[in-house]
Amino acid sequence: MTTITENDPRMMHNSYNPDAGTWRVLRVVGWSGAVLILLAPLVAMLFTQEVNWTISDFLFAALMLGGAGLVFEAVLRHSADTSYRTGALVAIAAAFLLLWCNAAVGFIGSGVNSANVLYFAIPLVPIIGGFTSGFRAHGMFRTLLATAAVQTGVTAFAFATGTVQEESHAIIIAVNVILLLMWVASAVLFHQEAVRETAASSAISGSTSRTMRFEVQSVLSLLLFAIGAVMVTYMVIAESAPGALPLLMTIVGLVWFGVTLWRSRRG
Repeated sequence: MTTITENDPRMMHNSYNPDAGTWRVLRVVGWSGAVLILLAPLVAMLFTQEVNWTISDFLFAALMLGGAGLVFEAVLRHSADTSYRTGALVAIAAAFLLLWCNAAVGFIGSGVNSANVLYFAIPLVPIIGGFTSGFRAHGMFRTLLATAAVQTGVTAFAFATGTVQEESHAIIIAVNVILLLMWVASAVLFHQEAVRETAASSAISGSTSRTMRFEVQSVLSLLLFAIGAVMVTYMVIAESAPGALPLLMTIVGLVWFGVTLWRSRRG
């Protein structure tokens, strides 16, 4: 008896995930990390007065962390493709960092201003674009590029209107570049899945698991390198020293990419 999966090459592609065990571990680590993040300030409050979270602070943190986790759980059920899942994870991380920073201290300046309100609205772009495209890889690729373009526009607006103080120019540019790198990296990962979807629907043999891992790891390693390079540049400008962590991120990203490239050529 012929099954639906055997007749539909696209379904065969979507049901295949050589890294299923890795994703199970990431789920455990992610939810455990969320709990630890919530417990950390609670424990700290027992020993120091410098940490003073209110109930509303804990509720907001729980909402942010729980919401990000539930969105990713939905992604895991929507697609088994590693590129798709990784792209979604990077996009969720970018949105989380943007909202968390904006809510905590204000992305640009403190308090409510037109730029910060617009930054809060940026995550609506991937949400609306996702629902519009049915969260298909092709649509998400275009949506994440649009998100990067919208954030660029918001940042340009903030600088043009004088909302960004002169002493904050370097840090605002650095943070925005890091988030833009994450949006673009997410778009590239979705594009990888979109290409495989097209190949599968055309009954063309898709990428091997080794090639899939190379594609994902090459994007992540270059993202780590680029973020580290941005941080090193900022630290040199602001502190006249590269900083240990940014330098380490740059080196690890470069070595990771080199090893990934070497292993792909050997295979």
